[in-house]
Amino acid sequence: MSTIMTVDKIFAAYGKFKVLNDLSFDVEEGQVLGVIGPNGAGKTTLMNAICGLLIPYKGRIVFEGKDITKLSPDARCRYGIGRTYQIPKPFERLTVFENVLLGAAYGTGRPERASAKDAAEILQTTGLLALGDRLAGSLTLLNRKRLEIARALATQPKLLLLDEVAAGLTDAEVREVMELVEYLKGTGITIIWIEHVIKTMAESTDKLLCLAIGTKLVYGDPMDVMHSKEVEEVYLGVDEE
Repeated sequence: MSTIMTVDKIFAAYGKFKVLNDLSFDVEEGQVLGVIGPNGAGKTTLMNAICGLLIPYKGRIVFEGKDITKLSPDARCRYGIGRTYQIPKPFERLTVFENVLLGAAYGTGRPERASAKDAAEILQTTGLLALGDRLAGSLTLLNRKRLEIARALATQPKLLLLDEVAAGLTDAEVREVMELVEYLKGTGITIIWIEHVIKTMAESTDKLLCLAIGTKLVYGDPMDVMHSKEVEEVYLGVDEE
């Protein structure tokens, strides 16, 4: 298994407020890496740094051997980095199919006919094919989450960033999302996944990274991370006796 991305000693800030502090880790190709941590730990900022919405002021991000640290979000998308957002924001007056078609056409630069075929296949994969003609603004939260994933998949990512796709869902809906992520993992897509549903992270990831105040607290096997003293103290709020 080869390394698809390396985050090398990055520092990032919003103005004078430092959010990521000397953060380093590798992501292996085909791996599902879960990212956990308390509010304000820097999880979403990390996603923003990887997809290009925030440029680190120090350090490097290397993707498939290329230094992408200063590339624009659209350039990173064309290189193969797709991203979802915690709060789905589809084009509500477009249909589900049109939303995914836009991702396929503009995210890859492929011709419209090929993009339309890809969009239909992705709707099938994400369980949205029967809703293809429905306006995106009329979807339930679960189907908005599915559409968010579908739009990212339409860009043909090698690395997919999932930002709390289970947030706000019922237990039964969370299981559906977990099944979709498991399916995507089987296709060979590398995934970095932020989630607050601890059970989901423990069961559905290959590696787990816990952040605290923008730094790497613990990284490794999910169960080892979840049962580490550092995570119990900082993330779960358990004090040492």
